[in-house]
Amino acid sequence: MIDAVWFERISNGLLALCTGLAAILAVRSGRKKEEPEEPGRMEIAGALIDSKEAASLRASIDANTAALRHSAEVIEDAQRDMRDLTRELVRSAR
Repeated sequence: MIDAVWFERISNGLLALCTGLAAILAVRSGRKKEEPEEPGRMEIAGALIDSKEAASLRASIDANTAALRHSAEVIEDAQRDMRDLTRELVRSAR
């Protein structure tokens, strides 16, 4: 049944498991926390910019996004028109 060798192996396994778990938790908690950024400054691709430049960049990105959405709508309208024209051509050929 249960003998001393079996008990020793189980206790050694549990000890190794607990030690490994403690090591993993220690490594995770010991990692350096990110330092808070200075207010009014932002880093983009390694370059520091101030809040006015960040606002300008944000406005440019928003304008570009709006232009892309408008372009997508125009393309969808053109596709719809092409599909309608194709249907009319098929009908007129009959």
